[in-house]
Amino acid sequence: MADDSIDDQRARLTDMARTLGATDEEVEEAGPFVGPLCLDLATRPEGAVTPFDEVVEVAGIPPATATRLWRALGFPDPSATPTRLTPHEATVLQMMAFISGELLGEDRVADVARTIGASTARAAEALVAAFRIGYEVPQLQEAGRPYADVVGEYVEFTGAFLPEFLVGVGALVRRHIIGTAYQVWWPDEEGSAVTVDRAVGFADLVGYTARSMEATPGELTAVIDDFERGAAAVAAEHGGRIVKLIGDEAMFVAEDGVAACALALDLVARFGVEIRVGLAVGAVASIRGDYYGDVVNLAARLTAQAEPGSCLVAESIPTRAGDSFRFEPAGPFSLKGVGDAVGAFRLL
Repeated sequence: MADDSIDDQRARLTDMARTLGATDEEVEEAGPFVGPLCLDLATRPEGAVTPFDEVVEVAGIPPATATRLWRALGFPDPSATPTRLTPHEATVLQMMAFISGELLGEDRVADVARTIGASTARAAEALVAAFRIGYEVPQLQEAGRPYADVVGEYVEFTGAFLPEFLVGVGALVRRHIIGTAYQVWWPDEEGSAVTVDRAVGFADLVGYTARSMEATPGELTAVIDDFERGAAAVAAEHGGRIVKLIGDEAMFVAEDGVAACALALDLVARFGVEIRVGLAVGAVASIRGDYYGDVVNLAARLTAQAEPGSCLVAESIPTRAGDSFRFEPAGPFSLKGVGDAVGAFRLL
C-alpha cells in the first residue's frame, strides 16, 4: 500500500473516530491504532469516561489499593498509562475496594481480581483472534478491501452485538456462581482453603514436542485446535470440565470416578494413540478455579507412565467406579514426588 493510501486510510479512520465522539486527546493517544479506538468508542456503555485518579478520589478508595486491584485485573499501571474508566468499570473497582476493606481483605480480593483478569483476557484474546483470522484476514488479503471499510463494518457489528453479548456473559458467570454454591465442600485443617472431592485427570498429546519442531505454525494450530475442541466436547458430554490447557496437555475434573472413567475412555477412543491419560480421585484444594494437592500430582505422574492410547488410574479409582468398568493391574511405579511402589490399574 502506498504512503498516500496509508494517509488516506488514517484520515478516514480519524474521521470515523471523531464521528463516534473521540476527543483530540484520544486520537493523539491512539497513535497508529485509530481502528481499535473506533471499536472502543462504538462499544462503550453510555456515560462519560472519568480519569482513574478522579474515580479513586471521589469514591474514597486508597490510591495504593485501587492501583493494586486494577493491575491485578490485568491492566497497566494507571500512573504510567492514561487511564479513563467507564461508569461500569468505575463501579467494579469501587465494589472490589469495598469488599476488600469490609469483608474479605485486600489479599483475597486481589487473588480474585487476578483470576478474573486472566480469564477475561484469555476470552478477549480468543474472540479477537477468531475475528481477525476468520473475517479480517479474508477481507483484507483475499477480497482486497480497504482497512477503513473493514473497521467500519466492525464498528457497526460490534456496536449492535457486543453490549448484549457482554450482558449474556454476565448471566453465564452468575450461573456458574450458583452452580458452584450448590457443590459440597469443606475447609482444610487450617481453614485457609476450600476442599472438594473430585476425580482429576490429565490427557497428554503423545510426541507433540518432536512434531512441534518440524511443523509450521498453521499445522501446530490445527493440532492444538483439534485437541482442545475434542477434549472440551468429551469432557462436557460427561459433565466434566477442562480446568486448564498446558501446551500439549489438558487437565480435567469430573464429579466422580464413574464419570471420569467414561470421560477417559471416550478421550482415548477419540484420539487413539495420539494421547495418554492418567486419573486419580479424592480430596483436592480448590484455589481460584484450579485444583491442587496429592491427587492432582498423582494423576499427572500416572499420565506420564501411561502407554500411548491408554489410561492409567490410581488405586482409588476402581473402588469409586464400582462394576461399571474393567481394570487391569499395572505397575508398581516409582513416581517422582509421590513415592516408591505406587500401585495403579489400566482402564480397559
